[in-house]
Amino acid sequence: MEREERATTGCFPLDYYLEFPEKCPTKLKLYESGLTTIPNNITRLQKKVKYLDVALNMFPCFPLPITQLYGLRHLIISWNRLKSIPKEIVQLNKLESFNCSGNDLTSLPLEIGSLNSLKILNVSHNKITRLPDEIGHLFNLTYLNVGKNPLGNNPLGNIPTSIGALESLEELNVSCCFLSRLPDEIGCLSNLRILVVCTNRLTSLPSTIGKLHKLTTLDASINSLNCLPKEIVHLKTLETLNVYDNELSFLPSGFDELSLLDNLDLSGNKFKYLPKELANIVMMHKLAVGCNPLVYPPDPWANTKKIMRYLRTHDCPDE
Repeated sequence: MEREERATTGCFPLDYYLEFPEKCPTKLKLYESGLTTIPNNITRLQKKVKYLDVALNMFPCFPLPITQLYGLRHLIISWNRLKSIPKEIVQLNKLESFNCSGNDLTSLPLEIGSLNSLKILNVSHNKITRLPDEIGHLFNLTYLNVGKNPLGNNPLGNIPTSIGALESLEELNVSCCFLSRLPDEIGCLSNLRILVVCTNRLTSLPSTIGKLHKLTTLDASINSLNCLPKEIVHLKTLETLNVYDNELSFLPSGFDELSLLDNLDLSGNKFKYLPKELANIVMMHKLAVGCNPLVYPPDPWANTKKIMRYLRTHDCPDE
């Protein structure tokens, strides 16, 4: 009985399922199993396996037999030693989520743009210097994480303009990529809810960011921003804005139009004066302004309630 129960949860070694394919679960977990290869006869499990997790193994290269699991919908092959993804990946045309983070990838195959069913793609923590334009063909993609890749270190790097075609995208993470700019086409991501661009080399954000009318979270912390685009006040659904550790000294006029803003982190900038209109944002529950040379309000380390009360009851002195 115990043996049967373990089989349904994918706890047996791969050899067991190859011998008894009828006992193979649809969700096969082989992570941290010391694997260096996948045998060719894994095709015996073609009709069974929909979810395959082979993370934290020791694959020196992508095991090609995996690309013959034509019914696969979810593939996790993160934290191995992969240096490339084969073009045969295109054979997994039912794949909905693909996680190949934590490897040694320097590029993605052009064929990745043909994975039309893909909704989730995580290629973070690699050595990718350029994203292929074909990534813009992933029209069903809702989540894209390319964080911690040296995209900005390649003259042809940064984010391709084709990313603007990803109209289904809801979350984009391009943190820690050495980026010096974002494409204007980012404003075409009409369903984007979360945008993470922290820890880069950005000195500005594109004005088109104001078109992201469903955005709830924007993290642009740890950059070199000296101002925010005035169009940011059009983000009426914004709830969290992190811009700490930048070079900001003022906020755009009409900032209180962000009426749903709940969490605002301005710490580690160059603010001397906060706009009095911040006090009009009644939803604000967390306002961080530490490590700024503030004159108004005078105490950058006061809690949110005290800062908001001060802004309401004290006029700003002449700058």
